[in-house]
Amino acid sequence: MFWYYLVGWFIKIPAPQAYQYAAAHRSTFGKYFVQLPVSLLPWTALAAAAVCRAWDRSRLAAAPATHGRFAVCASLPWLVLLSLAATARDIYAAPALLGFSLLIALWVSESQRLAATPRAALRWTGWAVGLVATTFASVVIALAPIGRRTPIVAICDLALAAAVLAGTAFTLRRGAQAQRRREILCSFEWTHAPMRRPSV
Repeated sequence: MFWYYLVGWFIKIPAPQAYQYAAAHRSTFGKYFVQLPVSLLPWTALAAAAVCRAWDRSRLAAAPATHGRFAVCASLPWLVLLSLAATARDIYAAPALLGFSLLIALWVSESQRLAATPRAALRWTGWAVGLVATTFASVVIALAPIGRRTPIVAICDLALAAAVLAGTAFTLRRGAQAQRRREILCSFEWTHAPMRRPSV
């Protein structure tokens, strides 16, 4: 099974019907690159800005350029390899997202020190976070009266949706205020707050 999985992930090989992995989740070349903007939501704008800056810094010998090249090398080869595979599932691209996380961290750290504050990427990220939160709350509100739920459960669902919207609006407003003060790191932290999962 281990052999069938490793080899069958990329090519179709003679295998029992249960282990013909290339027959399901069929992929096309470049599919992961097309899906990448969605996979990076809500941080797509920041990731794009970080990749552009890493490209501009790639010719430098300074440490930030080395860090950027390392982050690109942590993501790009894996995405190319996945694009050659016969199968495709979103979870396969998860290791490649670590490189983009590093690029975003480098972008935020460097932007904090720049005289001219780059605001467009953070602004678009705030809109994306707000859109995700609004979509989630809308789905909860739409599904609240459906099914065999008791009124108390529906009320709890509506309260949850209201809390999500209120919390997101508050944190995004604080992030925008920090951005106007050119506190990029603080703005990023406030913008990131609605997307955090509570620690156990």
